[in-house]
Amino acid sequence: MLVDNANAAANPLIQPVTVQSSDYPAISQAHENTAESITPASSNSKPQRIQEPQQKLKKKVHFTTEQTNVLEQIFTNNKYLPTHKRTQLAQALALTERQIYVWFQNRRSKWRRIMKYKEEEGDVPASVSTSSISHHQYRHGI
Repeated sequence: MLVDNANAAANPLIQPVTVQSSDYPAISQAHENTAESITPASSNSKPQRIQEPQQKLKKKVHFTTEQTNVLEQIFTNNKYLPTHKRTQLAQALALTERQIYVWFQNRRSKWRRIMKYKEEEGDVPASVSTSSISHHQYRHGI
């Protein structure tokens, strides 16, 4: 029970107010639920949180040799592919436009690494310039 006597003493026109939790059962119930959800199950454990549903992970796309060959051939001529060509290429290779877009992003990144390596070392070994090089092979000179 709450009594607001501070305001009553300061102003004689204000009557003391008495509020009981039974007057507002919804507020009382909400307060109890909140306290229960924050209170740990045991004294040694942390408060439990509601887990969000996990997003499904997308599967990695494995390009066929033919698709990779076509993409590499186009990349040698154009480092950036316009939208209308990307749409045509996606239909021709049975891929999505997003897959083509990401492939070109990744290939430009690889191309920049190769160019940086050329500047530092003066020449690129055959294993670095091949299109089938993995990140591991590039980093460890295999």
